Amino acid sequence: MKRGKVKIAGITMYCLLMLSIPLLLYFEIQDWLLPGTILVVVMFALGMGMLWLSDYEDEQAAKAKHKHSARMRSMDR
Repeated sequence: MKRGKVKIAGITMYCLLMLSIPLLLYFEIQDWLLPGTILVVVMFALGMGMLWLSDYEDEQAAKAKHKHSARMRSMDR
């Protein structure tokens, strides 16, 4: 995935996570246990997805930095 798509996916996941908080509060107020539990699992999955995307983006940045520094070292010779 390209960095732009990773950033868009991360923002989308964050927005979905933030939008699910009021829904979870509504489920708790209405005493709907099963939908609330399912939503908590979905929120956990979104959080883990955001963590994975962040790690992936960091890996890509490190690879690009390493590639750039290797290219600069070869130009110095």
